[in-house]
Amino acid sequence: FVKNNGYVDVDNSNNLEIIESITEINFSDDIATNLSLDYSKIEELQFIEKFKALETLNLRETSVDTLDLSNNTELTNVTISNNKLTSLNLAGCNKLGQIICTDNYLTSLDLSECGEALTFVSLYLPSMTDLDVSNCQILERLRIDESNLSDFTLPTTTKVKYLELEGTSIKSLDINQSMGVEYLYCYLPFGLTSLKFNTLEILVEAIGLPKCKGCTLCAKKC
Repeated sequence: FVKNNGYVDVDNSNNLEIIESITEINFSDDIATNLSLDYSKIEELQFIEKFKALETLNLRETSVDTLDLSNNTELTNVTISNNKLTSLNLAGCNKLGQIICTDNYLTSLDLSECGEALTFVSLYLPSMTDLDVSNCQILERLRIDESNLSDFTLPTTTKVKYLELEGTSIKSLDINQSMGVEYLYCYLPFGLTSLKFNTLEILVEAIGLPKCKGCTLCAKKC
């Protein structure tokens, strides 16, 4: 693996057999800002708390089932794909701007403490039944694929510009109280039975145009 200039990469090798044989990593310093740990047999990342300066984490194709990033408060970019995660703690990661979490065993995910900087969320979590995105005030894009959510409500404390739902079990969708939804894409093969969308007033405010220019079918005849 490579460790220099604040960057740690155990995937920078042409020998995949060596990478897959790695079961444990220990570091005595905390200067690394980027950690790429892909295609290994590592089951625990207890050492991750030592990386106080960590900004970017890539974790793909490992055996890790529990991940606590609450001490990594400088994180801005996290990609966690094709692991065995059943628990992910992001409390305190209020600088996190992007998270991609796919093909894990998480049943719930709390992003409420990441709301100050979070702009992009992409999830593919077939077992997920609960998602908390409250306090996400500048979220540009929220994409949810293949979840087990039966209903989903965007809280009043959440602002999402692009909302994309595909292949989920959602039957009830409520974005009536959320400001800023400009694009909604839904492909819900299990059947959406309830949809609450924004009021005219909220839509006009989100678009930022005069009411008479933003609506051609206005009941108030503006």
